[in-house]
Amino acid sequence: MVKAKTVAAILVVVLVVIVGLAFFVVRLPSPPPPKFSLLSWKVEPQFNSEAVLSIQYEVSGDVPGDSIYFQLLRPTGTTAYHETPILTGTVNLRMSGVSTPEPGRYRLTAVPYEHRGQIMFEREFSFSGAKISIENCTPTWDSYDSGYWLKEIELTLVNEGDLPVVLPNRPAEMFYRGPIWVKVDDVGVVVASSEVLIQGWLVTYEGIGRAFESEQAAKDFKNQQYGDDPRAEVTAQELRESGGYNLWLACGQRIRLSCRLIAPWQYLVTTSESAPEFQPGEHSLRVGINITPQEALPKESIGEHRATIQVP
Repeated sequence: MVKAKTVAAILVVVLVVIVGLAFFVVRLPSPPPPKFSLLSWKVEPQFNSEAVLSIQYEVSGDVPGDSIYFQLLRPTGTTAYHETPILTGTVNLRMSGVSTPEPGRYRLTAVPYEHRGQIMFEREFSFSGAKISIENCTPTWDSYDSGYWLKEIELTLVNEGDLPVVLPNRPAEMFYRGPIWVKVDDVGVVVASSEVLIQGWLVTYEGIGRAFESEQAAKDFKNQQYGDDPRAEVTAQELRESGGYNLWLACGQRIRLSCRLIAPWQYLVTTSESAPEFQPGEHSLRVGINITPQEALPKESIGEHRATIQVP
């Protein structure tokens, strides 16, 4: 009887040893490491006048802390941050504030929020910058004293670059601070910012506007960007804006503007000079985008257009 108990005890000890060894030798599989997939990306301006890198992504596997930390290093050396618990979705990382994004290299990094040394994803984006051109300049003339003055000019702006650009447009009371400058025979003709006409469809959100060539394109953008938010509106074409908008021109976008110029009787008030007048015949025309809005006729500009025009 004693011998049987001894054998049973030995068997129990052996069984415990075997189970213990099995526990150390055969380990449970560890959860798979997180895997980050970049589904799509684009650069676009937002309602608050910030250009963003918008990315769609999904993450599988075990993410420590169940939260992702995004970083976007800009060419200027500054960094945009964003933390989200959403493992599949869209995130917008600021490329600039109320200004055109700098060309150059941007580096995107995604890491688990609680283990920031563990890089799940890293990619570099390189941009050459906005490339603005002006098309289809059509002047309108009106008689004045012994000649003619340039009353209005219609033009089309095109951004063929890979970054959006913001066109400065200052308050209406500052007549000479519009986004466009004009010279006829190298004589400056001042644009009135309060008379900029956006031809197309405008999506506005809390005072910021973005123009589209068709109503459907404007509605699609509104629905995608703002959904049913009542603060977002789509306005019909030929809206005269009061100079309060920063006009964004997105990558590949084309908008039409009709700019009224300062009338002859306004020149002495705004420029302390007599209004320029022109005689019938051929004249040279130069039009550009004003990137120094504090100056009536800037020394620096982009997208300059030259043409020969007929007066009247």
